[in-house]
Order: sequence, then structure tokens, then C-alpha cells
Amino acid sequence: MEKLYWALFRLFWLIACSGLIFITLSDILYIVKIIPVDLFAFICSFIPFDQSFFVESDDNSARYLLSAITQAKAAIIALVVTLTLIAVQLASQTYSQRIIGLFRSFKKNYPFWLLLFLYSVSIMYDVTVLGIVDKGMDYSLKYRLSFAIFLTGFALIALVPYTRSVMDNLYPSNVIDQIISELDLDPMKESLNLEGELDEVVRVVVVIIKRAINNDDVATSKFGIEKLEKCFKKLFNFALKKQNGNEEGLVRYFCYHFGTIGDRATFREDGESVIEVCRALEKIGNLTVEGELDGATLQVVESLEWIGTAAIEKRLDFATRRAELSLGEVGVDAAEKGLDGATRGATNSLCRLSVVFIQHKKDTKDLIKSLVDIHQKSHEIVKKAIERYESNLKKEGDKSKLKAFQTFKKQLGFLSKSKSKSISIQSSREQIDIVRKNFREWLEAF
Repeated sequence: MEKLYWALFRLFWLIACSGLIFITLSDILYIVKIIPVDLFAFICSFIPFDQSFFVESDDNSARYLLSAITQAKAAIIALVVTLTLIAVQLASQTYSQRIIGLFRSFKKNYPFWLLLFLYSVSIMYDVTVLGIVDKGMDYSLKYRLSFAIFLTGFALIALVPYTRSVMDNLYPSNVIDQIISELDLDPMKESLNLEGELDEVVRVVVVIIKRAINNDDVATSKFGIEKLEKCFKKLFNFALKKQNGNEEGLVRYFCYHFGTIGDRATFREDGESVIEVCRALEKIGNLTVEGELDGATLQVVESLEWIGTAAIEKRLDFATRRAELSLGEVGVDAAEKGLDGATRGATNSLCRLSVVFIQHKKDTKDLIKSLVDIHQKSHEIVKKAIERYESNLKKEGDKSKLKAFQTFKKQLGFLSKSKSKSISIQSSREQIDIVRKNFREWLEAF
């Protein structure tokens, strides 16, 4: 409701400013005899007020009044411009130099330019009317003096929505919104140029997110991560639609940037931002699985593993749990879609995380559940991946890792079941062999 109110207020302010500027400029041009039409007098003829409504004043008082309001408005607009430029400079140092470009653009920052133009025209009008005061206080001058006072009051009131507009534009989430809105897919109809406009926009947003993490501004970092994820979704769907082969490169590009954000968040021990990064990567993984992109899904899996490992090293328990759950979800989805590479990669990642968990004495319940769920969708791949990982640990000769993984392996129910099943099958075969041997001996004796 508040946004609607301010939107309507800004629309009214824009229309009112534009109308007053037009009327003021036309009257200035008439007074200096550039145009022959007295548009101001024509408009005043429709005003339903009597003469007592307008200002009654002698020449000296009118001259003093116009001079005073001219100086006041000049001082006000100089102060407003100075404070605005200082605020923009501080914001650009805090977030990004691209903010200067946003304030320089008339489309993005029309309130500033409109206010500046309104004050400039208003001052010009006061000076122009001041020049014709000596001709006597006739009815037209009385109208113009009253209009100059009205224009001054309107210019002062216009500072209210302008101040609100500046505060909105400097709000970090709005800055991110405006920067991402500059990204246009039209120039990239044939291909996604990761080194052009897209790279510039994404890097600026990533810088803002990292600085928000440094300043413990969780709301801004969370908003920025969500916006980056939505930006990826839009670009990924565009790439799938065009089928130009840039999908895996796009996933690799965004995984890299999400990885750098996760690195900064874990370094600053910002668990909430790490959780948001994991959620974003999980959504990216869901999209790559739906698109049946095995290599891209594997890239997401590796990013989640890296963030989970970094989180557990910093003892960020909730972030670690979010990473392992996201990794498990992507792995299960990949197994359902038959993406062997991603399924194998998810299994290996969960195995590597299990070693870190055991070494840090953390609960591996969620890791076990994720591996069991993946195993239900793809039995052979999971079993072979686990065996290969254990074999690699033996070759490496790291006894601590091998011992930790063997401890974790004992907790996997499906491996113990398959082992007991193979033992029972073997014992059954031995019994059958014994029966056959006894039967042959009986035949020979008979």
C-alpha cells in the first residue's frame, strides 16, 4: 500500500512539475518578447478567484520579496545538489562506482534533474518578474507576483518527495534492482556474452553482496543472492530456448561467483549468507537436472561440496547442514533423471564430506539419508563410487581419512545388507554343492 501511495504521489509530482515548468518558461519568453502570445494571462483568466486572492504590494515591497525568494531558492538548490553529490559519492565508495551512472541517468534519476530544472526556471522567473516591477503594479504583475510566491512554495514542497526518492535510490536492495534491470537480452539474441555487459553487471552485484557481508548486512546480502539466482534463471531459460550451447558455461560462470560469495561468507562466519548461497545453488541444480545437463549439474555438486567443507571448518553448523541437504537433493534428482556423472559426483562429494564430518565429530545422519536416497534411485553407480573412493583412500595412504570413511561406511545400511545378502547366497551355493557331492557318492555306491 505504501509503495502504491508513493508511486501515485511521484506521478502527481511529475505532472505538476512539468506543467509548472511549461507555464513558467512560456511566461518568461513572453516577458522578454520572444513569443507574442501571453499564455500566462490566458491561463489566469480561467482561475475562479477574485482580485483579493492575489498579492497586493507596492513596487519596493515586491522588489524586496522577489529578491529574497530568489536568493533563498538559489541557496536551497545549491545545498540540495551538494548534499546529493556527497551522498552519491559515499554510496559509490561503499558499494560500487556504477551508482554514479545510475544518478547521472535521467531515466533512473529523473526526480533530481526535474527538481534542478524546476528551481532553475523558478529563479529565472523571479529575476524576470523583478525586471518589470518598475512598470507599475498592474493586474498582470499582481498575477505574476502571486505565481512567483506559489512557485516558491511548490518548490519547497517538492523537496519532500525528492528526499524520499534519494533515500530509496541509495537503499542497497534498490541499487541492486536497478543494476540488474540494466541487463538486456536483446543484444544477446544469438549468444550469451559472459565477458560483456552480463559480466559487468554480475560483478557489480557480487561486489555489493560481499561488502554487505563485510558490514554484517544480512538483509542486503540475502536480497542480492536471491536477485542473482533469479537473473540466472532468466538467462538459463533464455539459453535453453535458443539452444546455443552456452548453458554449461553459464552454470559454471554463476557457480564461480556464488562460490566466491560463499567463500567470503564463511570467512566472515556469516552462516545466514552461506545458507542463502546453498539454496541458490540448489535451485540452479534443479534447473540443470530438468534440462538434463550432466556436466552442469556436476559443477553445482562440486560447488555445494566446497561450501559445505568450508562451512564445517568454520563450525557453521546450520550452514553445513543446509549444504549437505542441498547436495543430497541435487544428487537424488540427478539419479532420478539418469545423470550418471552427476550421480557419481554427488556420491563422491557426500563421501568426502563424511570424512570431514567424522574427523570433526559431527552427526552424519543427514549424509547417510542422502546416500540411501540416491542409492535407491541408482544402485550400481553409488556402490561402485563408494568402492572406488575407498580404494583411492587406500592408495593415498592417509590412514586418518581411511579410518574415518570406514567408520562412516559401517553406518550405511544398504552396504551391510548387500554384503549379508552375498554371504547368504554364497552359503546356499556351498550347501547345494555338498548335496550334489553326497548324491553322486550315493549313486556310485548304488
